[in-house]
Amino acid sequence: MFKDILKSVNGYDNWSIISMLIFFLFFVGLIIYVWKLDKNFSNYMSSLPLENEENSK
Repeated sequence: MFKDILKSVNGYDNWSIISMLIFFLFFVGLIIYVWKLDKNFSNYMSSLPLENEENSK
């Protein structure tokens, strides 16, 4: 059923390539962002849920 619907769309092959490129670039950008993230900031953010309320006052 979905194949029939997608075949009726003009440029179906182009849209599949464009969507794959968008997802690929997003995840590559996300990996680069995480890789360049400051380690001290990452450690600080990872310990936030574990802090006691007494320490945060």
